[in-house]
Amino acid sequence: MGLSMRIEGLDTEDNIIELYEESLVSTEYLHNTIGNAMARTGDTGYVLRIVGRIEPSLKSAQRTTQKSILELTKWAYLPYAPEADFYRKVSIVYEKGEQIVRELNFTKAYVLNYEENYDNYSGTGSFHLTLGQKRGEQGKINFGEQEQADAAKVFTPLLPNAFPPKPPAYYDLLKIRIPEPVDATSGAAPTRKELIEALFIKKMGTFSGMADHEKYLKEVIKRYMKGTPIAQEVFLKYVKDDSMKELTGVDDGSYYRDSKETVFLNINKDFTRKGTGVVFFHEYGHYIDHAAGDLSDDKTFRENLRADFKNIMESRANAMYLSELDPKLISKLGNIKIRVEDIMNPDYWNGKQKSSIDYKELYEKISKELTPNELSAISDLYSGLSIVKVNKSTERIEGYWQHPVNYWTENPDKIYIEALAHCYEAQFDATRRANFRKYFPTAYKRFEELLEGAHD
Repeated sequence: MGLSMRIEGLDTEDNIIELYEESLVSTEYLHNTIGNAMARTGDTGYVLRIVGRIEPSLKSAQRTTQKSILELTKWAYLPYAPEADFYRKVSIVYEKGEQIVRELNFTKAYVLNYEENYDNYSGTGSFHLTLGQKRGEQGKINFGEQEQADAAKVFTPLLPNAFPPKPPAYYDLLKIRIPEPVDATSGAAPTRKELIEALFIKKMGTFSGMADHEKYLKEVIKRYMKGTPIAQEVFLKYVKDDSMKELTGVDDGSYYRDSKETVFLNINKDFTRKGTGVVFFHEYGHYIDHAAGDLSDDKTFRENLRADFKNIMESRANAMYLSELDPKLISKLGNIKIRVEDIMNPDYWNGKQKSSIDYKELYEKISKELTPNELSAISDLYSGLSIVKVNKSTERIEGYWQHPVNYWTENPDKIYIEALAHCYEAQFDATRRANFRKYFPTAYKRFEELLEGAHD
């Protein structure tokens, strides 16, 4: 499995930029129209986002990559001058094994935005590149040489090649056009987007109370359609009809009950809290975790989750230590490493041992960092991972949202179960995925591997 990107001029093959999986983290292709399904417009927007790594140039291969990234940076800062390769051809290829799963070609791409970020402690940098297609040329974006009918079969092996029967009243309520099934005489096939949207809507129609919340329903469908292809298909593979029951009490909180294979959802709360549909996909993350064979039991996922937390906490603690140190002493004392074991040792909190920094202040800083609502999942996991019992009180990181302390302490496995559900929910929002890659990079990578295994 791997990504590769090639950038070249329109009229020349000079200054070709090529990057491969070791320096590419992720790509996203967005096709935007007006949100109102009854007011579609031909003036659509097509955006390609690429995230990559910038490694130190220690090896010859890395130096070659660094040169490509430098050329990429130069292109990003070119002033508008079409004759100077302002517009270029960009090809993204995603491969699994020796099979090309997806190829995407922007024929006249230009840079909408380019950012580089560096971290003093990880020793690596990252770049974020956003590309657009020249106005009036959007129709020339292509997906390689395969015909659309073939693509519908190749890229969605788990899905049928025809639409399910259409319940007219339900679909009319949603104001969404459902195409006809495959026409055997003409060979026409629905697009993958049309197919998964129809199947998802059909399943949602079996959920208790869903048809009574038209606005919520449309938002959940919209969120689903922004999800990663593998998460979309895993949902359709494992989630059964009639697997959701609506909760209507003011104090009712949503939950998944594995003995009943049912999600109990308070739709009114999910419509107003962390973002419409966040709780829906989180609870179905629990559902899929169980249905696919208890994915959260994976040893590597669990070890990676704690290792990622440890690395972040130690990095922040040591940065805080150096910032408070007299510059004259850094050369002598700057190599002291604060360990997470020290940070979470009650003796340092109750004064029995002297700490290098104020751990309570460290917790307060990280809590403040995790207050935005798009970090609610990260905040929840940090609240469970950072618990320190100090005499009769409890210290922990508390950001935007968190489970109660006893939720975490009564069952140590819950931190992993919740982490997997949070990771699945993040599949339907690009910002929340990026946050997991930042705060839990190795655990999130392992989750993607587990999800791929569940898909296959």
